[in-house]
Amino acid sequence: MKLITATLCFISARWVINASPSHQEENELVSRRVEERDDLYEDYEICEVTPEQDCNYAYLKANLPRRKKSWIVAPGGDTKCIDGSPFGFQVFPGETDKLMFWFQGGGACYDYQTCVTSPMALQHFNPNDAGIFNMDLEGNPLVSGGWTAIVNNYCTGDMFFGNAVRELSGVNNVTKASETVTVYHNGYNNTMAVLDWMKAQPEFPPEQEIVSGGCSAGSLGVQVWADFIVNNYGIDKIQPDSYIGYLPPEANAALQQWNSCDCAIDLGLAQKIIDDCYDGLLYEMPPVFFSFLEKNKNIPVAYTGSAHDAVQRGYYALLANPDYDGDNSVLLPAFIEASLTFSNYQWTVLNSYKAEDQNFSDYIVDSSNHCFINRNGIYGNPNFNSPYSNQTMLEYIDNFLNKDVYNGSPDYPLNFPPVLENTENLTLFVNQLFEYAVKSKLPSFPLNRTIDNSTMNFLVNKVKESMVSSSYFGASTSSIVLAINFVGFLFYF
Repeated sequence: MKLITATLCFISARWVINASPSHQEENELVSRRVEERDDLYEDYEICEVTPEQDCNYAYLKANLPRRKKSWIVAPGGDTKCIDGSPFGFQVFPGETDKLMFWFQGGGACYDYQTCVTSPMALQHFNPNDAGIFNMDLEGNPLVSGGWTAIVNNYCTGDMFFGNAVRELSGVNNVTKASETVTVYHNGYNNTMAVLDWMKAQPEFPPEQEIVSGGCSAGSLGVQVWADFIVNNYGIDKIQPDSYIGYLPPEANAALQQWNSCDCAIDLGLAQKIIDDCYDGLLYEMPPVFFSFLEKNKNIPVAYTGSAHDAVQRGYYALLANPDYDGDNSVLLPAFIEASLTFSNYQWTVLNSYKAEDQNFSDYIVDSSNHCFINRNGIYGNPNFNSPYSNQTMLEYIDNFLNKDVYNGSPDYPLNFPPVLENTENLTLFVNQLFEYAVKSKLPSFPLNRTIDNSTMNFLVNKVKESMVSSSYFGASTSSIVLAINFVGFLFYF
């Protein structure tokens, strides 16, 4: 057994509004940490696939040392992370051979700015060990159900929907010199390697009970791979978490960068989806997942998410600005547009899925949180639960996985989800925008910026006037008009 701690480097993803050091500094920092800490991976056992060791599941199940959280399997071959570092996937042996196949989340990137200067996606292998992957927490539905888990870890910035090598050019943050960096959008090959390993294990035949889920980019991953894995690997249920796929038309440029249209052919997606991808008309997930539901009648699906997911709104803004150069002020109009439209968009899509699939359910909470199933908060954070349900989100997940309950949606009121139509919600929204502006260090906002009540009331009234004049809620004029007006008000103050 080879430990590859010198090459598997773990880092955290950065969000849009956070400053980032240069990638050279990151690599030097990681290297120092590896040199200084021989116990960097002491919580995991690593198996590297070699001609002598195939890391089969029977071996992994029998030999996971006590107090180790999971195996990390390094399959080698043509797998790699976006920066060329080694790829690995996790295996959590369970009491039974029932299997959860999970697509990990971790952002997206498409050019030098978003992949190198200020990475918007995980760059290296990073393990899951929270939420349902924290096997020590009481009430874990994977543990109570005896499930084995495979995590298809994410480090390619392409929503598991890429197969491209790109040379990205830009100016290094530190040296100020021009440079060209090779990146590997390798999500398709990495996923196939994990699926090939799974298929080779006699414990996981298509007849076995197998569920597949994912959070954030992993939610998009499981949706785009759904038809392929259901029909080739026997997946019985789908559990997407926190990404409905609301993206602007400009997002197709990222699909082209990742070579996703060729991947769509390999995954056997509908011809119209493939054609739209090549023609620049595919940029959202609902056409892909609705096509899957049409072809796979009444497959059980349980979607979890929030009504005002801040990360989904943020990535909408990022992808709406393909020339983004690190100036976060340019993201604000699209961020506002997404903030005004996301909740209704998501709700409309979820209702269309329910109309198509009688076994489709959802559990949506009125918050801006992002990802639930792989967060420890799932075990007790009241913000993860809906007041319109007699079950917690954790119970909803447990019932779906272990009791085959497919109609567990909360009893939402008629006015759910709430929209920005009343003073209370507008006030919360304006406060959120100012918080965003301060964190983004926009030039017009000193760090100690506050709004007094009179100013807030004036701003709210102005926004209401803008809503009326733009006919936003009458839906005759694009909400971008309101967004531009809103930005003007913010900068005026």
